Amino acid sequence: MKIFSMVSLIAGLLKIKDATKISSPQKAGTLSASKMNDLVASRRGMKLTGGNKMRFKWVRIGCVAILLVLIGWGLAWAEPSQGEKLGCHECHRFSAEDPNPAGKGPDLHYAGDKFQSDWLLQFLQNPKIIRKTRVTSDQKLLIIDGEKNKPHPKLGPQSAKEMAEYLSSLKIPGLATGLVDTEPLSKGTRVKVKILFERNLSCIACHEGINLAGKPRGGISGPSLATAGNRLNADWLFHYLKTPEKFVTENRMPRYQLDDETLGFLSRYIMSLKLQETP
Repeated sequence: MKIFSMVSLIAGLLKIKDATKISSPQKAGTLSASKMNDLVASRRGMKLTGGNKMRFKWVRIGCVAILLVLIGWGLAWAEPSQGEKLGCHECHRFSAEDPNPAGKGPDLHYAGDKFQSDWLLQFLQNPKIIRKTRVTSDQKLLIIDGEKNKPHPKLGPQSAKEMAEYLSSLKIPGLATGLVDTEPLSKGTRVKVKILFERNLSCIACHEGINLAGKPRGGISGPSLATAGNRLNADWLFHYLKTPEKFVTENRMPRYQLDDETLGFLSRYIMSLKLQETP
């Protein structure tokens, strides 16, 4: 209602201003309030011609333009995002400019780059714990206080569908795609990259991988990678391994000095880590 009141006020002022311009030669400043009202009322009913008619035409166009802008702003203010509707902002950031929430969960302003849409839909309806310790950007060692991550709240089918679609739309503009070969690694290359992943880079010090028995193995301070192939997009993984600070400005993920070919092999190996997730 306030928006329409503002528009009405603007339109009224424009009409009054225009009416005084076409009034008698007497200066508007010498007219009393009652005479001014009578003058405006009479001018509204007069037949306009020439320049005055064109002037009123542009006044109406201006009022319509202002009205459309204000309505657009009103809808933007009134309609919360899907994340706001469900209270997700209490734990997650949906913009890089948002302040860190008190209950820190992973940033989601690039969720469309990071996650597979099918996985998002499944996770929101039947969430599993991905990171067994709480999310932290602290550069210090984790302080284990006995409190672990709790399962994510479940959503119903329709809410999960709407939320998954919204998250899939959140992407970093201009992020290159098609960087990672989709072909599986050869047996020999896979063994070499597994050694790089587990020993040389010590990724399993913080992340779970998969051992030879097909079971999760590794650290818990970072998100599990035992289901990375079910969850992540290969191109996002490549970018994150190359420049993690592009996505998270404060975390303990090291920036490895690896060439693009090695990063591609490492991304393909991590994407091959898939566990059958139980319902």
